[in-house]
Amino acid sequence: MASRSRFGNDCLPYLSLEEALALEDEDLEFAVFHHALHRIAEAASHAGSDEERLFALPGGLRPVYSTLAVEMHVLNGGFHQFFWNVPSPAVAEGAAVAYEEFGTPDVARLVRSALEAWQQEERGRQAGFKERVRALGSLQRFADSNAGTRLGGFDTPFYTAVAAERLTERRAAWVREHPEDCELDRLESCFKDFNACRLRSRD
Repeated sequence: MASRSRFGNDCLPYLSLEEALALEDEDLEFAVFHHALHRIAEAASHAGSDEERLFALPGGLRPVYSTLAVEMHVLNGGFHQFFWNVPSPAVAEGAAVAYEEFGTPDVARLVRSALEAWQQEERGRQAGFKERVRALGSLQRFADSNAGTRLGGFDTPFYTAVAAERLTERRAAWVREHPEDCELDRLESCFKDFNACRLRSRD
């Protein structure tokens, strides 16, 4: 293992290319996602919006970051949770493009359909709706904000498609085919233990 990170962090070692390539598929995709989070944190001073942060990433990191961001949110709480937490079309559209690149056009179509439904609903909401609900500080109020949305109709098809397409395997294979673009010789080893990660101090 190489001794230090190349991105100005003087306390965390990074993986060698050989170590990165030897990771299990699930560990590899998460290590790349975690590296993207480090890169986003480093760019935060001059890239404020979701779109700016996404496009500040090197090209190989964007497909991994955007698709895993969608999956982590949707598999945890559905598309409603995703768009509540990531209220920008940039990440969803970036994920759709990436799913096409991974050879899963059906997943891409589902994400784009959910994005279109969300955008239509957003146009119909009163100004400041989300801020008012958040100000109440209630999980029940968050659940109430889900009433009337069509986004839940995309959740089960998405879960099914993600499982059927074996996306972890596809994504890891894509990463291994693009080691330089995915910066595989620069992955922070702290992806294994978030308690040891400097990003934790930003929470």
